[in-house]
Amino acid sequence: MATILPSSKKAMDTAPSRSARPDDLRVLATLGVVLIHVTAPAVEAFGLLSPLNWSIAGGLGSIARPAVPLFFMLSGMLLIPKVQEPWVFLRRRTSRVLMPFLFWSLVYLMLQPSHEAQSFPARVLGSLVEGASYHLWFVNVLLGAYLALPIIGPWARSVGHTGLKYFLVIWGLALVLGSLKADQWFVRAEAGLFTGYLGYLVLGYYLSILPVERLRWRWIGWSLLLAGTSLTFAGTAWLSHQQGTFCDDLFQYTTPNVAIGAVGLLMLLRADLLPNLDRWPTARQVMTECSYGVYLVHILVLVVLGQIGLTWRTIHPLVGIPLTTSACFVLSVLIVRAIRMLPHGDKFVG
Repeated sequence: MATILPSSKKAMDTAPSRSARPDDLRVLATLGVVLIHVTAPAVEAFGLLSPLNWSIAGGLGSIARPAVPLFFMLSGMLLIPKVQEPWVFLRRRTSRVLMPFLFWSLVYLMLQPSHEAQSFPARVLGSLVEGASYHLWFVNVLLGAYLALPIIGPWARSVGHTGLKYFLVIWGLALVLGSLKADQWFVRAEAGLFTGYLGYLVLGYYLSILPVERLRWRWIGWSLLLAGTSLTFAGTAWLSHQQGTFCDDLFQYTTPNVAIGAVGLLMLLRADLLPNLDRWPTARQVMTECSYGVYLVHILVLVVLGQIGLTWRTIHPLVGIPLTTSACFVLSVLIVRAIRMLPHGDKFVG
């Protein structure tokens, strides 16, 4: 990788603009993840629900799909500009991620039914590799991104706009080919650098250093967000209708339609074209500090809410989905906030 770092090229100004609103972005992405998991059971029940009810859940789920890419784009936006030695960077970042991950993995593991054929250490090891809950895959991917950042960061800062655009064009092509099930060339050519979530980190950094033109970004951002959401929803409905069951091909996070929506959303946020939390700075600070913990705990909260009858089905999807999402988000913040107030609680809960 060092061979592609042009020493003669002057490094770009790498400080992202404060108008990128990273705290608002983090809160929005966290809320979006909760919405994804609230709507998921309904979306996956294609063919079992009325077309109207599925469309409501599918539409809201499609709007929320960019939430996970936004987390990776935020990491690229905030972490790539930082100049640190690799081991210093990894020690600081992984220490903030690993301990809460281990804590909540054990919580989820203890709540699962035990298998007598497996010893507890074997269950723990398996949960760390495969995830003690289905949403914990994100942490493993994030840790993998952290391993690459000490290499990608210096490259991204020094390669210039042309080099960044070259990388993003190839990465975008890989997303398109992947959605068409035609990305085997990248596998055979061992061009994995241009595939997967790593591109979102570079994309987030690139968008953070572009000069904002509010009028231009307004129509580009809204166009991309609407196009990405429409492709996700309409494409998923059509593919599911063709197969007679739910098809999640276009619901994957590494698809061009979800990436387009994420770009549009980040552009709108960076240009201050969406509502923000400036009127509630204390609430924003609390939600931002608790965002990682909310991600880790919210599935447990959803399970408890479901046991008391609060789900996407409550009254009507138009009521149940926003009500369940709001209740889960608020309760998750309160739980994480309460644990963080305990001595050393922030190190365990996230």
